[in-house]
Amino acid sequence: MRIIKLVLAMLPCAALLCSCTVKNSAPGRIQITAADGSAVSKTVYIPLEGESSSLNVRSEEDVDIFYKQASGTSEDWFTISDIRREAPGEYTVSYTAKALGNTLDLRSGSLCFVSPDNYLGAFLSIRQGYQKIWETAFSGNGLAVEPGKSWTSKTMDGISSIQDAWLSFNARADAVGDNAGQFPLVVSLDGGASFMDINRSSYQLDVQASDTFGADNFFKLHIYNGGRVFSSESTVSFSVPAELSSVIRIGSVSIYEIPVESNGITGISESDE
Repeated sequence: MRIIKLVLAMLPCAALLCSCTVKNSAPGRIQITAADGSAVSKTVYIPLEGESSSLNVRSEEDVDIFYKQASGTSEDWFTISDIRREAPGEYTVSYTAKALGNTLDLRSGSLCFVSPDNYLGAFLSIRQGYQKIWETAFSGNGLAVEPGKSWTSKTMDGISSIQDAWLSFNARADAVGDNAGQFPLVVSLDGGASFMDINRSSYQLDVQASDTFGADNFFKLHIYNGGRVFSSESTVSFSVPAELSSVIRIGSVSIYEIPVESNGITGISESDE
């Protein structure tokens, strides 16, 4: 009987991993707060740089707590370092999440809470990174943009329903002689979007000279469209000043949607009274 109860309690976590919808029939049975005391609900968004922190869990009954990684995520990027039972039904769950690295690609899993004897099964989604919605990639040594020249992407079909996004790309300069310094690259947006930091559609940054694409050659820029959706005619372009003495190479260009954060723990299931 206990085995059957355990299977029933685990159904919500299994449903999360196959993108099914779970009925939330008892939203008050588990409450979760972050280390700073703020309420945690459907999803914990891990910073791109990773973190070590904790969650405070309060349940009407004792629960088993464990982490389940989403299918398709190979690296053990999120680990529970300690679970401390403070009192009956009260726990401090400490965790460590690794930095995402030279990408913004989404990875996820779920923190599961189960009580087989009470038919309780709940999950909390753990997410780091973002959903990629547009990409142009260049193989080998990348796209070469020569001094005085520019490159403009094709129109960004498929992004017209979003308002807030990250633009990420790899860029490096070819070293010239003993010159291993930094070189200016101008990134421009067309179609109504702007860079969040400067509220302009053109952004100049410094690109390091390097033989390969690495951590120092990865860039991410926050773009938005003033509360409006992006135009499907939007483009991004890269240009190199004419006076520059080096070619700048672009490895890949991607757009990631920044979702609106949601609230409320989900996936709670219990037997009918």
